[in-house]
Amino acid sequence: MNFPKRVILLISLLLLLTACSSGQEKNNEEENASPQTEETNNENEQIENNHQNETNDEAENEASQNNEKSETQFQEAQNEEDMKGMLDTLNFTKIEVEIDYENDREFEVEIKEKKDGTIKAEVEDEINNIEIENYLEAFNYIFPYAEKLNISQETPRDEAIAVILDVFDMTDDYIEFEAEFTFPDGTMIEYKDP
Repeated sequence: MNFPKRVILLISLLLLLTACSSGQEKNNEEENASPQTEETNNENEQIENNHQNETNDEAENEASQNNEKSETQFQEAQNEEDMKGMLDTLNFTKIEVEIDYENDREFEVEIKEKKDGTIKAEVEDEINNIEIENYLEAFNYIFPYAEKLNISQETPRDEAIAVILDVFDMTDDYIEFEAEFTFPDGTMIEYKDP
């Protein structure tokens, strides 16, 4: 069988067109599949980001609630029981600071638990003209300062004096400085200068 050249050429052309056509369909399918895959990947990333954001939001909310609890729990004592609870959060059970300046001006603050279990607190600040004898009011005035005092039984004298002056915003041109701390184990430390 001898086919004319035209028929062979026509068959070859048809085969070629068919092959190209199926290759084009395959490319179209791949192109159509890519956006779907990309879209799916974007959706998955968005879901993952949303989950991460929710987790971060939950952690921030929990931290915020914990901060609010500690701030509201010990923001201000309302009674003797509150004062005792707040005093228990400090690393000392008694604080007494007396700083004498020129011209008979004195700064004195004190918080302590008396032998009968009640809390005594007083403020006599002649530098800033503040005097508080009511125990509850004096306690609430002193406590925010007291909780900033990072003083332990091992704190050296000069460091303790510097911390106390800084926390209470007092100058170091005093004539006499005296501070006394009692710690939960009963140890009493006194810092004096001179």
